[in-house]
Amino acid sequence: PLRVLLDFFRKTLFTEEGVEKEKPIIKDEIRMYMDDPGWRASFNLFRNLYRNIGINEDIAGNLRSIRDIDYRLLNDCFDSFYRPRNMALAVTGPVDHEKVFEIAEQLDQSGSEVPRFESASAQEQDGIIRDSSLDRMNLSIPMFDIGFKERGFARFSDIKYELLMDMVLDLISGERPEF
Repeated sequence: PLRVLLDFFRKTLFTEEGVEKEKPIIKDEIRMYMDDPGWRASFNLFRNLYRNIGINEDIAGNLRSIRDIDYRLLNDCFDSFYRPRNMALAVTGPVDHEKVFEIAEQLDQSGSEVPRFESASAQEQDGIIRDSSLDRMNLSIPMFDIGFKERGFARFSDIKYELLMDMVLDLISGERPEF
């Protein structure tokens, strides 16, 4: 069963007809998110804070970008990013661990072709792009997102600072306790 599951990550099932059939569905989903106030507030916040990293772009793309997607592009993206070196395998339960490692190693050796695309590593600039933005929608209760940007810190370099920031954020925006 593990080999069958892992085979889903080794080859695509895309067809040209299937890709074209899926485009209108994806466009409808994008429109649906554009009507969701929480989604729009979050993405406006990301666009205000970040310039170079991908969080400021919707993973689904936009209505224009969907037009440019075709069968070849999807296969190239699959071959570039759905590779064993970009994945983690977690297996739980009563399994033969040696057999799992053997199967995983076989999968790892099967993807030796050179990918067409490489992952981008963007360096984010200090500072924000803009202080605020306003998006008008017909809502019964106003909505907003608030955020701040700070320099990243090394893993486990200052756990006290991270815990303090978690507590401050909970105080500012955590749920109000019921008495």
